[in-house]
Amino acid sequence: MGILVLIRHGQASFLADDYDQLSELGMEQSRRLGLHWKSTGTDYDRIYAGPARRHAQTCELVAEAAGSSRTGVERLDEFDEYNAFGLLKAVAPDLVSEDPIARALHDDYAGQHEPRLKARAFERLFQHVTRRWAAGEIEAEGIEPWGEFCSRVARGIDKVVRASDAGSRVAVFTSGGPIAAAARLALDLSPVKTLELSWSSYNSSYSEFLFSADRFSLLSFNQYPHLADNGMLSWR
Repeated sequence: MGILVLIRHGQASFLADDYDQLSELGMEQSRRLGLHWKSTGTDYDRIYAGPARRHAQTCELVAEAAGSSRTGVERLDEFDEYNAFGLLKAVAPDLVSEDPIARALHDDYAGQHEPRLKARAFERLFQHVTRRWAAGEIEAEGIEPWGEFCSRVARGIDKVVRASDAGSRVAVFTSGGPIAAAARLALDLSPVKTLELSWSSYNSSYSEFLFSADRFSLLSFNQYPHLADNGMLSWR
């Protein structure tokens, strides 16, 4: 059996103008993962990264801290995150006018000024909207539907498995959504449960899957031994 390890990127710049950029904390989380791999002698036969900048940054910082001289990390677009911000921008105005829960959540978000409380209010609005989207209750023009997103990730996994030798160890730097979609493939989760699982992975955590030509199974989920200090944990 081969092992596919999916690594969530370090903390990005949540609520900043450019989200797709690691924060200082995200950079340190990535370095700590690399140091952990160095101390445990962890290595991979193939390494991939999703197309986002935060995926590539995490990969580079981990490799540098691990002392890896490996080159030729391959980009896989199939492991990109779902377009959550595009979805909110497209559907929030109409949804707020017709959905009392969404309206109340939006008003709470708009009325918050303390950064921590504003971020939490945004998360509640985000979760309500995306649950309805994953359940097929709402859709947005130009936004990849949830089912198609999960199918895209499944194609990426198939591509990795087909390119890997039996017994090989493969790493992919990606986001929480593709990790949850991989768990869905292994565990046959419902659309909404898959979405909710996407919110569970800590930044720079990793999840492991066993694979062969006819098997894909979850081995571990959301591992973070390199973040023993609770002050390093984050979800965004």
